[in-house]
Amino acid sequence: MVAYDEIIEEAAKQEDDLEEEHEKEFKHPGSKERLMEEANSVEHQITHFPKNPYCMSCQLGKIQQVKGKLKGSHHFGPRPEVFGDQVTADHIVKTNEYHFGSNDERVALVIVDRATGFLGGYPSESKTGEQTEMAFKHYQGIKQKIQYIWSDNSPEIAYASEEMRWTAGTGCPGLPKTNAIAERTVRRLVEAARSTLFMAGLPPCCWPWALSYFCMAWNTSPHTGSPPWFQRHGQHFTGKRVPFGCLVDFLPSPAEAKRNVAFAAPKAIPAIFLGWKLNPGCEWNGEYLFAVLDDFVGESLSCDTRRIGAQIRTSRTFVWDGVLNFPLKQLSLIHILTLP
Repeated sequence: MVAYDEIIEEAAKQEDDLEEEHEKEFKHPGSKERLMEEANSVEHQITHFPKNPYCMSCQLGKIQQVKGKLKGSHHFGPRPEVFGDQVTADHIVKTNEYHFGSNDERVALVIVDRATGFLGGYPSESKTGEQTEMAFKHYQGIKQKIQYIWSDNSPEIAYASEEMRWTAGTGCPGLPKTNAIAERTVRRLVEAARSTLFMAGLPPCCWPWALSYFCMAWNTSPHTGSPPWFQRHGQHFTGKRVPFGCLVDFLPSPAEAKRNVAFAAPKAIPAIFLGWKLNPGCEWNGEYLFAVLDDFVGESLSCDTRRIGAQIRTSRTFVWDGVLNFPLKQLSLIHILTLP
């Protein structure tokens, strides 16, 4: 079993090699064709991992300044073997209202298990010890126990760790290298959110949806060898994996169908796919998340949109034809590229 930090470091090296290869115009035979095919695959559209030079969503969502590589995980001790031996956590904090989520989310707790790579992301309106504890409880559940957590010197994480009775270790504030795994995870999560939102045609204020989606997409992804979901739960994920924002038709609840679906009309409602609903312990009971397509009528999808009125719906039943159809994409490009 390969530890999570090794997967991340290998992925970073792979992405660096791809970019270098791209700059040399892909002198290796077949590289260009292979990457172009992969960029349009369903699996790549689900995670956008690793970065692909022929995927525009990757190019725009993961663009960054050239800088030195962040290395090192020796601070964390021996490689853990099973889920819960050691996790690391960090907060994403946004203080400018321009960056808030549609429901005023301004904080996200990111937590990852080193042994399995099992990832959790928890957007919230505030950075408090109580909110952090709630996220920890959802991530851990009641069937398993986290033994050790490594973080920065965040008082909120320290409070929640003590309440959860987790043994805690801390790095130096302001020095990313002392919590390199969490820093790299946050970066990948933010990049993935940007890429999936761009592909889906949703505005940046929908980042809480994209963040939650990517965590589950990562946990069930075959890119990591043995998926984190299997390593934690001991069984493969049996649900459907669909790209974020892709067009599907879901079966609403009987009450909603009675209100909104004509008697002789198809029972399924057109919607975009938003992910999977998880219970405490990150367990899945068969429910998926959707936003009804009609909810976006009259909504602005421009980058400065602050609110989206669409409500998240849940259902166990939906139909996807396997086509990569992102119905909001073209509309969002009109909003983005058209001058006022």
